[in-house]
Amino acid sequence: MSTASLSQPMAEIFAHSADLWFATQAGLLADMDALTHAWLHRRREGLEAMRAALEQLTGCQGPARKCFRSSRNGFSGAFRRANR
Repeated sequence: MSTASLSQPMAEIFAHSADLWFATQAGLLADMDALTHAWLHRRREGLEAMRAALEQLTGCQGPARKCFRSSRNGFSGAFRRANR
């Protein structure tokens, strides 16, 4: 068996392994991109809910009980979304 006949299969094996490695890395990066975007979206939703709850709390003109109930409901929902 000559060295030339051995080098061709080795080159193909190396190229195939390199292609698999690059494809795996690209897949991992795509998954991380999706995960990061989903996390940022949830954080943005949580912050918006907290902002809305604060607006509601500062805008209360009625009795303290009504303000407390609306702020408690708003904040519990906001914190739940922010901590997902």
